[in-house]
Amino acid sequence: MFPGQMRRPWRREILLVVFSSFTFLLQIPLTTQGGVYQFELIDYYGANGLCVLFVSLVQCVAVGWAFGAERIHDALEDMTGQRPGVFYTVCWRYVTPLICTVCFIGFFLDFQPLKTSDGSVYPNWAYNLGWAIAISSVVTIPICAVCKFYFTEGSFRQRLLVLWRPVSDPVGPKTKEERSVNETEMKSLSAFPDML
Repeated sequence: MFPGQMRRPWRREILLVVFSSFTFLLQIPLTTQGGVYQFELIDYYGANGLCVLFVSLVQCVAVGWAFGAERIHDALEDMTGQRPGVFYTVCWRYVTPLICTVCFIGFFLDFQPLKTSDGSVYPNWAYNLGWAIAISSVVTIPICAVCKFYFTEGSFRQRLLVLWRPVSDPVGPKTKEERSVNETEMKSLSAFPDML
């Protein structure tokens, strides 16, 4: 969609003007006298690491369990020529999800509501707004999962089995012969063959 739509005359420029104007208008309140309080709220809830932990946990589960560590090993071997060790499988499947979960729980156990730099407390609606900011960056993951689950045919168990499996195998050479042919073709296409 985007290459076809944005290559038409003035489409890219119009998109940039609209996006820049929107972000400019969104940032104007931060320049007012109360802007530092708004900035502290956005900084505390929007960039607190909780969202990154949640996304990391979901990605590790997707890579280690849904897509499969063996398939990742195959893809990495196709790209680098070396198969990763068992250590990476253990990290993808167990260590990283466990660490993310422990940190996630620890964040909530140690959580303290935001106070301003002068020690005063924000109103309750500001805390709700802060949590809405924090959740807005990760809510797309469960929403997409629920939508996919809802629109998939079959019983509950069949839907889980269908959605838990990847759509297709990774594309790429599988044998050493195919890999060497691919590398030879890449070297002939490269302007700097010594770098490959």
